[in-house]
Amino acid sequence: MTTAANSDDGPQRRSSYGETTNHSLIELVKQGEPDAWKTFMGIYQPLVAFWCRSTSLSPNDLDDVSQNVFTSVSTSIGSFRKRELTDTFRGWLRDITQKRIADFFRKKSQEIPPLASDDSEGYLAQLREPEPPPESDPESKKASLEVFRNAVEAVRNKSEERTWLAFWRTTVDEQPAPDIAEELGMTGDAVRKAKSRMKTRLRLELGSLFDEIVRDAGVSLD
Repeated sequence: MTTAANSDDGPQRRSSYGETTNHSLIELVKQGEPDAWKTFMGIYQPLVAFWCRSTSLSPNDLDDVSQNVFTSVSTSIGSFRKRELTDTFRGWLRDITQKRIADFFRKKSQEIPPLASDDSEGYLAQLREPEPPPESDPESKKASLEVFRNAVEAVRNKSEERTWLAFWRTTVDEQPAPDIAEELGMTGDAVRKAKSRMKTRLRLELGSLFDEIVRDAGVSLD
């Protein structure tokens, strides 16, 4: 797993690599912009929920842990920096999620009443933090694709509808360009230009997150 260099528990002390622009999503979240936080939650909340579900948390516990994750994010995102090429925001977020899951299981184990010696080991084993699924897991790939879809959906109201639809059809629905052109009353060249404009819009809105999201989702933007 690739993680960002700083944790959610400590300050950032080294120079950063790959800073986003002041208008990108992460920078606006750092500045406390409510709309940016809403967009951020819409993009990443399903991914955090997936990571939590993979550890067999109950629905009620999942909600509590997810809330704790985003509370940690809101208080520590100001120190998030990319110091190396291999650092990713997703890795940083996953690291926080695993810590909050570990906190939950640790607290749960401390609440267990004393048990007979022949029962305690098996019971405690059920409460130990499960291993998270690898990023290559098919369900993890689906979650990554959902992040991409959420990111594209987040810029819909900032784009011309037909331009947005052309991009959605080509990248999310994976329809052939000629079919999209016929459906939307566009030429093939107009579809390609619409796709290029949306890529520019997404990079403007998401900053360095855009390339990371596209890579994780395995989406082709050629």
